[in-house]
Amino acid sequence: MAKTCISCGSDKNIRLYQKKSFLGYPAYKCNKCGLYFFYSDDKKIERKCDEYYKNTYWNTLRRRWDEKRKFLNIIIKILRKLKTEPLQQVWHYNIIKNHVPAEKSKKLLDIGCAKGAFMLFFSKKGFEVRGIEPDKNNARIVNRLFKKEVCINGLAEKVKILEKFDVIYLCHVFEHLIRPDFFLKKIKKSLNKDGVIFLEVPNCDNKKILHNSLNYHPHIYSFTLRSIRKLFENNDYKILNIGAYSEVHKNYIITFLLMLLGANNYKQTSGEKGERIVVLAKTRGN
Repeated sequence: MAKTCISCGSDKNIRLYQKKSFLGYPAYKCNKCGLYFFYSDDKKIERKCDEYYKNTYWNTLRRRWDEKRKFLNIIIKILRKLKTEPLQQVWHYNIIKNHVPAEKSKKLLDIGCAKGAFMLFFSKKGFEVRGIEPDKNNARIVNRLFKKEVCINGLAEKVKILEKFDVIYLCHVFEHLIRPDFFLKKIKKSLNKDGVIFLEVPNCDNKKILHNSLNYHPHIYSFTLRSIRKLFENNDYKILNIGAYSEVHKNYIITFLLMLLGANNYKQTSGEKGERIVVLAKTRGN
């Protein structure tokens, strides 16, 4: 792990924030940009995360989450048959679409694609999609869904990406990377001219979200608006869109109605109130 803040480069404004996190490490805060992170050996964290994802994350944690959402998932399947589109995916697409040339075929790479829901959505919007997914079972599910090999099983930081893409997409994945600064450098060569990177992460300017990020999730980094902006700018990216957002309605009945109407359910808000941060960026010079 870096001995300086990976976002702003400071090594003098870092203080212990809490003695223990979800992964067992002490969490530190850079008081210059607001990034929360660990001081530990990269390989040690990588081994611990690998063990957790293989033995617990999908087998226990996500399965328990899916069971809690069983009724909701049934309703979602019914809504899909009615040709409705998921609110979050539509919102992301509307942010991205104005920065991707409409007249040419478009390629999208979904990093941490899980079971392929976002890939399927973007394929219906005309994108040729590929995915990278660390869970073997999920990768098999995605390839069965598309009836061809579109998903590579592996870690984004280790997989050799041979193709170039118009959109590289990460939804609640960036905070799990061992070294997101190295990843941003690596991924540049996988972007087409005028290609963009889109990501959504928890907004840790919001104290409730920060508490959850540090104590209930295997997040290696907890980002604030300032820290993620600094990280992109210091790695030679031009930010096209950045902001903190919240859902307008959380009631399931209202969100179902919004899906039927094709309406938006997200609004930009102040850093302390937003639940998530969205970033859209491209490399400088493109």
